[in-house]
Amino acid sequence: MGARSYQRWDEPPPPEYGGGSAPGLPSPPLATKRLLWANVLAFVPVFGIWLFATDTYARVLDVLGLSPETWQRWMPWLPVWQLGTYSFLHAVRDPLHLVFNLLGLYFFGSMLERRLGAQRFLLTYFGAVAFGALVFLAAGLAQGNYVPAVGASGGVLGVLVACAVLEPHAPIYLFPLPIAIPLRWLALGYAALQLLSAAIDVKSGGGSGVAYLIHLGGMAFGFAAVKTGLVSFDASAWWAARRRRVEVESGVRDDERLDQLLERINREGIGKLSSADRSFLKRMSGRTKRP
Repeated sequence: MGARSYQRWDEPPPPEYGGGSAPGLPSPPLATKRLLWANVLAFVPVFGIWLFATDTYARVLDVLGLSPETWQRWMPWLPVWQLGTYSFLHAVRDPLHLVFNLLGLYFFGSMLERRLGAQRFLLTYFGAVAFGALVFLAAGLAQGNYVPAVGASGGVLGVLVACAVLEPHAPIYLFPLPIAIPLRWLALGYAALQLLSAAIDVKSGGGSGVAYLIHLGGMAFGFAAVKTGLVSFDASAWWAARRRRVEVESGVRDDERLDQLLERINREGIGKLSSADRSFLKRMSGRTKRP
């Protein structure tokens, strides 16, 4: 499903849009469902490793978590995979970390995927994951803070903000209260809370254990992805267009070389051609015989 035209913040919702978190729990779209399962299936073995092999768990965090210390220690061979793998790990001492991320991904991931389609949703989600990671790494390396980070919060919050920009008036029901607020106010309130929490954390020496910079980086990416039109990027269409362009350019070069060789044959005879030229003529002959 392609992207629809984007709304402004002050426009009413389109009549065909049903809103935010509707009653009941419908099945999420395929890409969102796979992300949900991937996070759960990653948590189970890592939790077991933490229970029974503490040293191995520390190594898992060092290799797959987002670790500024590992980035510094391994230079120039940077563990770039951590920009994505850290999002599939969650705090083993606090299962609610996983639960809240799964809930956010279920509601807002489903909303965004139904709006944009699977490819564009995944681009937005993992873009927010990676951008939040880069912000966290830059700050950690600059400040000498080498505490590793885990969790999908950067991607989930990036998706939340993207939804809020695309569907600002979508009603979000505040369970268990029978009231709803526009999605944009939820996103703005959460962004303000993250900024305030980050400021308090910095003031208190960064002891909260929460990677607020990942959250803020993910939210910034979600906002920018919609405002710049990145969410409308279709990777498969871009790749198909690129292949067609390369084929056309290659055909033009082949035609120019063929004309040059035919002139040379007229002038010097075919016996003067190299084996490479003969192979090229044979290939072009086969091409011209195609229906």
